[in-house]
Amino acid sequence: MSGYVPNNRNERKPPSTPPYNGDFNTQPARPLEGTTSAVSTSLVGIRFVWDNGECLDANIPFSLQPAEGNALKGALNAQGCVTQTIPGREYEAQLLADVEVDAHVAAARTELQGVLDEIIAAEQAEAAKLQAIQDERSGAMNALHKGLAFGKGLFMAGVGMVDSAMQFNDLISPHTYLSNALRSAWNADASNGSWMDSFRQNFTAEQHRELVEALGFDPSSITREQLAQAYEIANFIYDDAPSQSMLGRFAVDYAKAQNAEEIAEFSGGAAFEIVLTAVLAVLTGGAFLAAKAATSLRHLKLLQRLGNALTKLGAALRRARIKAGGKARGNGTGAQTVEVRRPDGVDAKPLQTVNEPDAPETTKTKTREEQLKENKKRGEEFAAAKTEEFRTTADSVETEITIKTADGTRTRVDAIGIDKDTQSISIQEYKSSETAPLTKNQEAAFPQIEESGGEIVGKGKGIFTGGTKVPPTTIQIIRPPEE
Repeated sequence: MSGYVPNNRNERKPPSTPPYNGDFNTQPARPLEGTTSAVSTSLVGIRFVWDNGECLDANIPFSLQPAEGNALKGALNAQGCVTQTIPGREYEAQLLADVEVDAHVAAARTELQGVLDEIIAAEQAEAAKLQAIQDERSGAMNALHKGLAFGKGLFMAGVGMVDSAMQFNDLISPHTYLSNALRSAWNADASNGSWMDSFRQNFTAEQHRELVEALGFDPSSITREQLAQAYEIANFIYDDAPSQSMLGRFAVDYAKAQNAEEIAEFSGGAAFEIVLTAVLAVLTGGAFLAAKAATSLRHLKLLQRLGNALTKLGAALRRARIKAGGKARGNGTGAQTVEVRRPDGVDAKPLQTVNEPDAPETTKTKTREEQLKENKKRGEEFAAAKTEEFRTTADSVETEITIKTADGTRTRVDAIGIDKDTQSISIQEYKSSETAPLTKNQEAAFPQIEESGGEIVGKGKGIFTGGTKVPPTTIQIIRPPEE
């Protein structure tokens, strides 16, 4: 052997073990030979949901900041979840961490105020024109218009969606269905889907068709999802005090410009009427207004701008709500669920009408609600009595049947049957007073049905099922005899 000994002077030696301190339980861990100390990590899972159990939308940005190291950035998955491995144990999570939500809300409020001011200015500029329209109306129709209020059709009538309070007779029942279904779905548990899924189940396709037809346009131009979207926007806006105050001032100024006798207290129903009208102008491309002869292009442009402003504000307030409630803290491996509070569902109260001005003096001291109930009861009793009379001259009589004309106009007739003498279709429409006018759709559809007939739509009833062709038929408008 040569006697060579390797030179190991450059080898790093492990540090010497600290001397025993007399306490066995507090001794430092000793690494095993040939190993290194592992870095501690935690597997974190966070699920973000609304307080009704519905998952927050996918792709909302999140920031996950561990106590050690840099923040981890990403987006929620389709289940509203974050799943990440982080160094160490402690962490803080925040949704929309890099989004200036307050600045977005402020900008959206400013834009909305600008549009509202323009609408008021336009109405005030045409005060003389509005007065001329009122002068041309009969005393009965003026009283009906002046009885309108926000949440009860004033804004819809002002922009031309409906023509008078009288037309709301056709809206009361379907609007009640809509209000009940929206509020019920909004407040229901949505752990297994979304609140809009619940709304579709509660508000049937038939109820949707009735509502849209009562407004006077094609049901295919407005979906249930669009109605629900308008309601959600109204909820977020009405829950925001500055926005509610802004719309409240607008309601007062608009009512004054319309020369309305009563300015109702601003309510959730009023907020929903404004948002529904304006948002539908955007979502439907103004199709429902374009068919209204009483609505000018100026109204349409302003309504679409108002709808865009309300949509932006609703989205900004929604993001602000998500950022305020979308935060969490944790320690170590584990999963947690974070609930974000939603605004309460506004009460979109049913639209109402007022009593006719030529009613007996004894009824004029009654409240509007009492008058509404009396008018409705009187109309139902009159229609029921006349329907029974109709059955004596016609077979297979059915009530409340919807007919579509060649140009797509839909209208509902009170009674239809087969005349016993001629064996041809006979149609009757009942009006419980001499002053009760035809609705906008009736004015458009009745002459067409008399000239070229139409087609029954929907499920229909009895022998008058959906798809049944109606030949040219004169519609008998039955009114009570003059006193």
